[in-house]
Amino acid sequence: MRAREMLNNLRWNPAFTGMDFRVVYRHRGALRDERWVMASEIEGYHTSDFSIRRRDGLIAYIPYHRVRRIESVEGNPIWVHPRADDQTCTSHRHTRRPPHRGP
Repeated sequence: MRAREMLNNLRWNPAFTGMDFRVVYRHRGALRDERWVMASEIEGYHTSDFSIRRRDGLIAYIPYHRVRRIESVEGNPIWVHPRADDQTCTSHRHTRRPPHRGP
Protein backbone atom coordinates (compact mmCIF):
# COMPACT_ATOMS: atom_id res chain seq x y z
CA MET A 1 0.00 0.00 0.00
CA ARG A 2 1.34 3.45 -0.89
CA ALA A 3 1.32 6.53 1.32
CA ARG A 4 -1.59 8.14 -0.53
CA GLU A 5 -3.71 5.00 -0.22
CA MET A 6 -2.92 4.68 3.49
CA LEU A 7 -3.72 8.34 4.18
CA ASN A 8 -7.03 7.96 2.35
CA ASN A 9 -7.79 4.80 4.32
CA LEU A 10 -7.08 6.56 7.62
CA ARG A 11 -9.10 9.55 6.50
CA TRP A 12 -12.24 7.77 5.29
CA ASN A 13 -12.36 4.47 7.20
CA PRO A 14 -14.95 4.74 10.01
CA ALA A 15 -12.68 2.71 12.30
CA PHE A 16 -10.26 5.65 12.42
CA THR A 17 -12.83 8.42 12.94
CA GLY A 18 -11.59 10.97 15.45
CA MET A 19 -8.10 9.46 15.53
CA ASP A 20 -5.22 11.84 14.87
CA PHE A 21 -1.87 10.62 13.62
CA ARG A 22 1.52 11.96 12.63
CA VAL A 23 2.78 12.00 9.03
CA VAL A 24 6.58 11.95 8.91
CA TYR A 25 8.09 13.11 5.63
CA ARG A 26 11.54 13.68 4.14
CA HIS A 27 12.73 17.28 4.39
CA ARG A 28 16.36 17.92 3.46
CA GLY A 29 18.19 20.08 5.92
CA ALA A 30 15.96 19.27 8.88
CA LEU A 31 17.17 17.17 11.78
CA ARG A 32 17.54 13.59 10.45
CA ASP A 33 16.16 14.98 7.14
CA GLU A 34 12.65 14.58 8.58
CA ARG A 35 9.73 16.75 9.54
CA TRP A 36 6.26 15.73 10.64
CA VAL A 37 2.77 17.14 10.61
CA MET A 38 -0.35 16.02 12.42
CA ALA A 39 -3.02 14.72 10.05
CA SER A 40 -5.47 17.23 11.50
CA GLU A 41 -3.20 20.01 10.17
CA ILE A 42 -3.32 18.76 6.57
CA GLU A 43 -5.40 21.25 4.62
CA GLY A 44 -5.87 19.33 1.40
CA TYR A 45 -5.28 15.95 -0.20
CA HIS A 46 -4.41 16.08 -3.90
CA THR A 47 -3.51 13.60 -6.63
CA SER A 48 0.24 13.61 -6.06
CA ASP A 49 0.66 15.57 -2.82
CA PHE A 50 -0.99 16.98 0.28
CA SER A 51 -0.92 20.58 1.45
CA ILE A 52 -0.11 22.11 4.82
CA ARG A 53 0.06 25.68 6.06
CA ARG A 54 3.57 26.73 7.03
CA ARG A 55 4.39 28.90 10.03
CA ASP A 56 4.73 31.94 7.76
CA GLY A 57 1.17 31.41 6.50
CA LEU A 58 2.10 30.12 3.04
CA ILE A 59 0.88 26.76 1.79
CA ALA A 60 3.44 23.98 1.23
CA TYR A 61 2.78 20.97 -0.97
CA ILE A 62 4.36 17.71 0.20
CA PRO A 63 4.59 14.95 -2.45
CA TYR A 64 3.36 11.56 -1.26
CA HIS A 65 6.65 9.93 -2.28
CA ARG A 66 8.38 11.89 0.51
CA VAL A 67 6.24 10.31 3.24
CA ARG A 68 8.47 7.97 5.25
CA ARG A 69 5.99 6.75 7.83
CA ILE A 70 2.66 7.36 9.50
CA GLU A 71 2.56 7.05 13.28
CA SER A 72 0.02 7.16 16.05
CA VAL A 73 0.20 10.13 18.42
CA GLU A 74 2.16 7.90 20.80
CA GLY A 75 4.77 7.22 18.08
CA ASN A 76 3.71 3.67 17.17
CA PRO A 77 4.12 2.96 13.45
CA ILE A 78 0.89 2.59 11.47
CA TRP A 79 2.54 2.53 8.03
CA VAL A 80 6.21 2.56 7.04
CA HIS A 81 7.56 3.23 3.56
CA PRO A 82 9.40 0.14 2.32
CA ARG A 83 12.59 2.19 1.83
CA ALA A 84 12.17 4.56 4.80
CA ASP A 85 15.60 3.73 6.20
CA ASP A 86 17.32 4.10 2.84
CA GLN A 87 19.44 7.24 3.20
CA THR A 88 20.84 7.10 -0.32
CA CYS A 89 19.65 9.56 -2.90
CA THR A 90 18.89 8.03 -6.28
CA SER A 91 18.29 11.32 -8.05
CA HIS A 92 20.54 11.89 -11.05
CA ARG A 93 21.32 15.38 -9.74
CA HIS A 94 23.12 13.94 -6.74
CA THR A 95 25.12 11.18 -8.34
CA ARG A 96 28.41 11.67 -10.09
CA ARG A 97 29.17 9.94 -13.36
CA PRO A 98 32.50 8.20 -13.69
CA PRO A 99 34.93 9.99 -16.02
CA HIS A 100 34.79 9.06 -19.69
CA ARG A 101 37.62 6.66 -20.57
CA GLY A 102 36.91 6.23 -24.25
CA PRO A 103 39.13 6.94 -27.30
